[in-house]
Amino acid sequence: MPLLEASLWIGGERRSSSTGKAFDVVNSITQQIVTQASAASSQDVIDAIEAADRVQPAWEAVPWRVKRDLFIKATNLLKTKYVQRIITTTTAEIASLESWVIRDETFGAVSYLLEAVVDVTQLTRETKPIVLKSAELSPASNQILVRVLYEAGLSKGFTGSDRVRKILAGEAAKYFKPCIFEMGGKIPVVVLNDANVKKAARSILSSGMVHAGQVSTSTKRVIVQSSIAKEFIESATTLAKNIRVKGGDPHILALSSKDFVYRVLLLVKDAKDRSGEILVGDLTAHGAHVNPHIVLGVEPGWSLWEQESYGPVLAIKVVEMEEEAIKMANATDYSLSGAIWTSDMAKGLILGRQIRSGFVQVNGLTFPREPGIQVRGLEGESGYGLFDVEHLTQKRVLVLNSDAIPVPFLADLRDSNGVHF
Repeated sequence: MPLLEASLWIGGERRSSSTGKAFDVVNSITQQIVTQASAASSQDVIDAIEAADRVQPAWEAVPWRVKRDLFIKATNLLKTKYVQRIITTTTAEIASLESWVIRDETFGAVSYLLEAVVDVTQLTRETKPIVLKSAELSPASNQILVRVLYEAGLSKGFTGSDRVRKILAGEAAKYFKPCIFEMGGKIPVVVLNDANVKKAARSILSSGMVHAGQVSTSTKRVIVQSSIAKEFIESATTLAKNIRVKGGDPHILALSSKDFVYRVLLLVKDAKDRSGEILVGDLTAHGAHVNPHIVLGVEPGWSLWEQESYGPVLAIKVVEMEEEAIKMANATDYSLSGAIWTSDMAKGLILGRQIRSGFVQVNGLTFPREPGIQVRGLEGESGYGLFDVEHLTQKRVLVLNSDAIPVPFLADLRDSNGVHF
C-alpha cells in the first residue's frame, strides 16, 4: 500500500505545516509507516481560526435547503465513492478489522450525517464553521471526511492536528466561549450480592474486552460485594482465559498503537508492584496485541484505578456494603458511563442514580445499544456536552410585530387633551 499523506486544510486549500514539520503514523501490527502527516504549528492554528471567521457570514446566509442538500450529498459520497477508501485507510492506520471499520467508521459517519438531515428544523438554525483537530493516530482517515464535505460543496475553512483539551477549555474560558469535550472514561460496574453472577460476568467481559478495550465506555473497574466475589471471579477469569489473542472467536483486536501496548502493560505492572494480584494475563506484548488481564485488589489512587488504560484490562475491588460499592464507583475523576447488577430493580434504580455517570444501565452493558442514545460525561475528565446539532448551534429569537399590537405600560398614556401620544 502506498504511503498515505495527511496535509493541513486551511481556507479550503491543502498545505504543509508552516514549520515544515511532519510526523509518522505506524501500523501497530506491521510496524510499517503508513501515513506521513503535517504537524500543525501555532501559526497554522491561528490561520485556520481566521479562515473560519472569514467564512462565517457567508455560511450563516446559506439557505437551509442548500445545507440539507450538502449533507445528503456528503452522505451518499460516504456510502458509495469513499466507502472502500475509509476501510483501507482506517485499517492501515489503526490496525482494526474491516468489520469494525465498516460499523464504527463508515456507517457511524453516515448515520451521524443522516441524523443531521432528518430534522429539517435543526438545519435552519445557525451553524458555525469548524476547525477540525485530527486524531494523531488516524489523520489520513479523518481527512477523508474533510474531502467528502468539500466535494459535497462545503464552504472553505478547515484544518487538523495537535493535542490538548484542558488547555483549550482554559483558553476558551478567557473569552466566554462555549466548549464541548468528549474525553475518556474509567467505567465502573457494581455487582451486588443478589446479582445473576454468570450473566454479570459475561456482560462485564463483553463490555471490557470488545475492541480490545479501546472504547471510552469500555468497562474498566469492577466493584463486587464480598459474598459473591469468589463466584464472580471464577466466572470472569474462566471467560477471560478463553479469549484468544489472534484468530478464533472470541478474540482480542490489536491495539491501535505500540505506545498503547506499553502503556497497558506498565499500568498492570504498577498494580502488581503495589500488591495487586494478576488473576489473568501474562504481562507480555504479543506484537500489537495484549492478552486480557484481570487484576484483583486494585485501590483508588493506583494508576490502574485512576488512569484510562485503553486496553483489555479489568481491575476488581471487593467490598462489603452497598454504600461502599457506590462510593468506590464514584472514586474517580471520570463520569462517562457505568452499570449496576442486581435482581432487585427498585434497588437498581435507586443506587443507579447514585452512580455519578451520564449513562448507567441496570443489568446491562456500559455502552448503549438502543438507537438514539448518546453518552455524555457529567464533569471532570470525561468532558461535557454532546456532539449534536443542539450543542453545536445557538438559539436566536427574532419577533415580527405589526403596528396593530399595543405597547404595554405606556399604551394609555395621553396628553392634557386626552389624546394618545
